[in-house]
Amino acid sequence: MDQATQTMIENLKKNTGKGLEQWVAIVRKTKLEKHSEIVKYLKEEHEFGHGYANLVAMTAREPDVLSKPDDILVDAQYKGKEELRPIYDAILKHTLKLGKM
Repeated sequence: MDQATQTMIENLKKNTGKGLEQWVAIVRKTKLEKHSEIVKYLKEEHEFGHGYANLVAMTAREPDVLSKPDDILVDAQYKGKEELRPIYDAILKHTLKLGKM
């Protein structure tokens, strides 16, 4: 898991009072299955931003997703939106030139 994802998980608990596993349990109780339905639910019912909703949805649908290599997660993020991947890659390339935090 990359540092950005770890930070998001930590901030999720700080911002909502609940940790990732608690949100995953909440989502599973809804019986929603599609990623987009879960994201919509979290945004509308719990006022999540897209990034946090995506993180929880991915984890709820595939519990071991965070243990996979980061490039697999990025590939999944851009599935069906492949035309946007070059933009992500360009931003990442320039960001990495800035150095570590």
